[in-house]
Amino acid sequence: DGWVHKVIQQILDVLYKNRLQLRRTFMYFDVHGSGILTEQEFMEALSTLNALIADPIPLAHLQELVKYTYKDSNGHIDYDQFLTAFQLNQEPRPEAISAPS
Repeated sequence: DGWVHKVIQQILDVLYKNRLQLRRTFMYFDVHGSGILTEQEFMEALSTLNALIADPIPLAHLQELVKYTYKDSNGHIDYDQFLTAFQLNQEPRPEAISAPS
């Protein structure tokens, strides 16, 4: 599971470096506005974020991250499960800069 935490950290770094708020990010990738992310939507989101990483994560690791995230779900995750997948609560990291409104 060590690589999972590394991948999650890389994605979180991209989110915070680009001043993206997780809620806004979740809503952006929820293309149908359903309040949930399907495995396909989540994979597309990860692929998009991966393009912003200086040292991109191998596709196989992204696919494993999706499997890891959805292992206890019924094929979709809501916002709270999204935060849980990244082991976050709704409080921003202290070093994170809030995105402009």
